[in-house]
Amino acid sequence: MKNFRKSLTLVTLIILAFFTSCEIDNVLNKPVAGFIFSPANPTTHEEVQFTSKSKNANLFEWDFGDGTTSSYENPKHIYTQAGTFPVKLVVTGKDGSTNMIVRDIVVSELAPGSFVKHENDITANEIWSNKYIHIVTREIEVKEATLTIEPGTVVKFNDNAGLVFGYSSNISHSKLVAQGTLDKHIIFTANKTNPQQGSWRWIYFGSSASNESIMEYCDISYGGTYSNNSGSVEIRETNIIFNHNTVTHSAAYGIFCENDGYFSAFNNNIVTDNTGSSLIIRAKYAHTLGENNNLANTKNGIEIKYDLNLPGDFLWRNHGAKYTVVSDINVGSEGGTSLTIEKGVTIAFKENRDFSVGYDDNKSGKLTAIGTATEPIRFVSAKTNSSAGDWEFIWFGEFNDPTSKMEYCEIDAGGGYSSAYGAIHVRNTKISFDNCKITNSSSHGITLNNSSSFNSFTGNIINNSGGSSVKIPAQWAHTIGINNMLANDKFGIEVFGDFNHQNKSFTWLKQTCPYTLISDVEIGSTQGCTLTIAPGTTVKVTQNIDLSVGYSDNLSGNLIAQGTPEDKITFTSAAPTGAWEFIWFGQGTMQESILEHCIVNNGGDYSSSYGAIHCNDISFSNTPTIKNCHISNSKSHGISIYNASPILENNTFENNVGENVHGG
Repeated sequence: MKNFRKSLTLVTLIILAFFTSCEIDNVLNKPVAGFIFSPANPTTHEEVQFTSKSKNANLFEWDFGDGTTSSYENPKHIYTQAGTFPVKLVVTGKDGSTNMIVRDIVVSELAPGSFVKHENDITANEIWSNKYIHIVTREIEVKEATLTIEPGTVVKFNDNAGLVFGYSSNISHSKLVAQGTLDKHIIFTANKTNPQQGSWRWIYFGSSASNESIMEYCDISYGGTYSNNSGSVEIRETNIIFNHNTVTHSAAYGIFCENDGYFSAFNNNIVTDNTGSSLIIRAKYAHTLGENNNLANTKNGIEIKYDLNLPGDFLWRNHGAKYTVVSDINVGSEGGTSLTIEKGVTIAFKENRDFSVGYDDNKSGKLTAIGTATEPIRFVSAKTNSSAGDWEFIWFGEFNDPTSKMEYCEIDAGGGYSSAYGAIHVRNTKISFDNCKITNSSSHGITLNNSSSFNSFTGNIINNSGGSSVKIPAQWAHTIGINNMLANDKFGIEVFGDFNHQNKSFTWLKQTCPYTLISDVEIGSTQGCTLTIAPGTTVKVTQNIDLSVGYSDNLSGNLIAQGTPEDKITFTSAAPTGAWEFIWFGQGTMQESILEHCIVNNGGDYSSSYGAIHCNDISFSNTPTIKNCHISNSKSHGISIYNASPILENNTFENNVGENVHGG
């Protein structure tokens, strides 16, 4: 029995020892919070290292007492305000139990004028005080936070340093608020005694940056070192407010807007003295450049690219710098796009580039380019030493709004697309073109296709073209108005196709150059039409080409060419040597047709049977009148008549190969 009692006592002691040991282990394995920090007496904007001295902990929750937290074991933190802050650390052990410690940290105010270094990405809202000079030591990204910079603050960047907002696609709402004042600008510059262009990178706004970012009264200088295709300020797939700023001495562009980067406001800025252009932006956002800006630059000024394809009304303002077209631009959208260009603007084209309005199918566009006599709108080559054909054309296409107009515009060194298209080309539409000047086109000045015309065309000057001043359908040559000075480059006004309006009468006005027929032209329609040629006009005809009236079956027409003794109308050859065919009055000739005080020479080249003027199968009631005309140098007869009775009065003849009047 004694042995049994001894055994029971031993077992009991063993069990008690086991549970006591477990309780001791549990106590020993509980988390215990503890930490130290360095420096012991920190100042504002100085980095503080917090080091955990906790035991049995695997989770850490820091509260720095200023509204910011961290879950790192050994975090770093910067206080931007002076004061006493209770720092709390809560640690969690493996068993889920927690322990907490709170210690005060006393932060003193940094002495005004001190340097504050910024070395880490910004993940919580910060304010950069104007009491200090801020040194950005590397490229710092602001992530899901707002950086506010006080008026009068100076920010300096080390080599290759920069500020980045919204670069990472998975980070949103990165925001910069840099609002200086008229007397307290915010300075962004290089951290060098003698800075040079490209001493630091950029201020970058990416796709995840807030479109509420704002820069006002900021001076940005000596940035742009990232690449030639960047700027001191870069905006990519977002928009910002940018007012009253200066951007100078960039090693690349002043401001670089890429993809859908643009401005929600851009006013009163100065962007000058940069290695690259002042600014590059897509054509569809160039209207976001607002008022009172000075973007003068010795290179390309404002570079614009790609199409203006947003619906609505847009204005390109005069910013004291040219717009340089670096890619083909089409103005047009399915909803309709209207572009107005302000007086005094210069549009400069890179080589082989063009500008079109309503070119693409179902994308309508309109251009209003109205300059003044003292402030014309200029469309020119981007080259310093320009030459004819440096750029292609301004094209008004089928989906151009016919109210498009150009007034007091100067177009120089275009026409480089092909010999068939002028510096201005109008296709299946109409435009107004007044008081403009076209020079040095490598092809024609203006070309129009069969279905194109002018609403108005007055007061224009066209010279020094490789082709003709104007190439236009006979049907629409009457839309060339008054007071034009059109040089006789090549053929003057090239005319092609038939004149076949229904029951209408139009006049070819006297111009400073001839109308030159480059294809057979017939006057006639099923309901009848009348072409009047104004006194003093010269009509030239290319070889093997003729002018006919009522030639085809069931088509009737009138030709009224009534000059005066002082202002005769001339029909002659367009070639220095060679001849043209004839003026043919056919069976559809109407009774008002008349040639009076006209000079007709170097015709008659169709055959020996047909004269320079031929009357054929005309009823007596519709016989034409030919009087007071001088007909010379025909390769056949002067006038030939077959089954017709024209009225012939006081005509003179000279050096005709055949008879003066044959038949009748």
